[in-house]
Amino acid sequence: LESLLTSYSQKSSLVQKMQMDTQLANVNIQAQEAAKKPSLFAFGEYALDKNENWIVGVMAKYNLFSGVDKNKNIHAAELKRYASELMTERTKQEIEALLNKSYNELNSAQQSHQLLQRNVNAAQENLRIQELSFREGMGTATQVIDAQNALSALKTEMALNAYKYVMSLATLLQSHGSIDEFKAYVNQPHTDYIR
Repeated sequence: LESLLTSYSQKSSLVQKMQMDTQLANVNIQAQEAAKKPSLFAFGEYALDKNENWIVGVMAKYNLFSGVDKNKNIHAAELKRYASELMTERTKQEIEALLNKSYNELNSAQQSHQLLQRNVNAAQENLRIQELSFREGMGTATQVIDAQNALSALKTEMALNAYKYVMSLATLLQSHGSIDEFKAYVNQPHTDYIR
């Protein structure tokens, strides 16, 4: 979990997009500040004839009155950058919460799977005993059917738990920005497949 929490900001496409928005807002502030300053142009020309005529000049342009308050434009651009920074931080907090939640659900599903596996083994043994008792005339068909139903219910619960595990793993990897590693996690040698 600690590894995921420290590396998600470099891998998450959402966080990277938000950081890019902040960078664009910084560029917009620079553009708005540049619009306040005068424009300078330098030019030069040289004639290649025998008179060797040349011209050099500098031109400055400054708008004294434009009807647009450039200070307000700069302030608006700074507010947009601030809003972008806040949204980035909020997004990071939400991703961290989602990573924590998904990781906890993942661990819970793993622990539940181990308990359910033990219960399935016990239910299979109970079914074997009930079938043996029924064949020997010591048990009833109802007891065998109840044992079969209990085993089926446990297998259904295992399938639901496996679904929760897969969804938690997918959410965890998607939030982290490494969903492409999903197949590698699922195809581990110790993976139990529910069929």
